[in-house]
Amino acid sequence: MAASAAAGISYLARTNGLFVWAALLGTLFCWDLGLWVREQTAARLPRLGRLAGTYAVAGLIGAISMSPSWVPRLRDYGNPIFHGHLANFMWADSYEEARSHGEKPFLTSRDYLARHTARDAWRRWSEGFYDICYGIPYRVDHSLHWAALVGIALALFTRNGRFLLLTLFCFIQAQPLIWTSIANRHSRRIAYPGVVCFEWFLAAFALAWVAETVLRRWPSGRKADVLA
Repeated sequence: MAASAAAGISYLARTNGLFVWAALLGTLFCWDLGLWVREQTAARLPRLGRLAGTYAVAGLIGAISMSPSWVPRLRDYGNPIFHGHLANFMWADSYEEARSHGEKPFLTSRDYLARHTARDAWRRWSEGFYDICYGIPYRVDHSLHWAALVGIALALFTRNGRFLLLTLFCFIQAQPLIWTSIANRHSRRIAYPGVVCFEWFLAAFALAWVAETVLRRWPSGRKADVLA
């Protein structure tokens, strides 16, 4: 619930915070639902009800924390997620096209589908994936990016559910940045913050795994358990 509130507050600072909030709750819900499916107890059904109630309350808390943003938009524009010309970046092929009509939205998904093929959409997504998940982070900080990639590989190797879940969350919440990368290549300041916070945790996991492995091989008088 605290995470829902914090993610909601992030939306007040940056538009893509709305997707961060949705990705956070969706990822955690899928994780908890998976645990529930594997559970073999008589209390399964009551626990599912409590789980649904917990996420309903978390969603309400997030909506309340975001109310300084969506209430005025609903009042003034009749749409709680109205963001003016920013919507154009979803369907434009360049920054100039997205801004060419001032602050008003004018492009929709229908416009994009009328002008592009599935191959165009795949090329756009794959180029954006490269930019957001490799190109920009690598250019900003080589060592941090490589350490994070090692962390992902180790999470797969050790089947560490928490860090695999963190990686999945990073991937999902980055989708708007990936999709709009082609139309917003003028600045790293929007794309990089969407992945760098995850890089820190994944890099820390890699360093912790190396430290634990070294200490287990050459114990210093006490048992190492840095990944507990």
